[in-house]
Amino acid sequence: MTLARLLELAALRWPEAEAVVDGSCRLTYADLHARALTLGIGFRRLGVAPGDRVLIALRNRLEHVLTFWALQTIAAVPTPVNFRLAPAELQYVLEDSAARLALLEADTAASVRAAAAGRDVRLISVGSDAASDDAPGRSVPFEHLIDERFHSGGGEAVGVGQGSERPSSSGSADPCP
Repeated sequence: MTLARLLELAALRWPEAEAVVDGSCRLTYADLHARALTLGIGFRRLGVAPGDRVLIALRNRLEHVLTFWALQTIAAVPTPVNFRLAPAELQYVLEDSAARLALLEADTAASVRAAAAGRDVRLISVGSDAASDDAPGRSVPFEHLIDERFHSGGGEAVGVGQGSERPSSSGSADPCP
């Protein structure tokens, strides 16, 4: 039994039960499972394969939870780190884990970018305040990984990013990524 299978079973058994709460965002087990699968496809499109490590330098937030479960669905290895680590400490973790990707946010952006300098590590920026002018193709906004328009096309999403919100089943804007 894998963790991905446990989430799938929870989504089948308790689809409407609340699984995650982050501020105004509330996800049921069915929502969490569906979003983890979608995000897993996004990670695969970036070349993450089973057994690959992905560094997660995020505070406790929804994107951290979604990333953890998405990596489980593709048999990749989440490598969470304390968001307070210094660049030298992050550099050690990147080298030791051989992480292919690193997720960062505003609070961790400077340290992660410094640690990843000169390494073959793609960066995933979570939140518009973590975006930067990294070399083209080196950094990808988290929103592109979860937007199905990005998955179905040639790699570019139209109208995705700043302020885009997905409609919920009730027709109102969904505050969750």
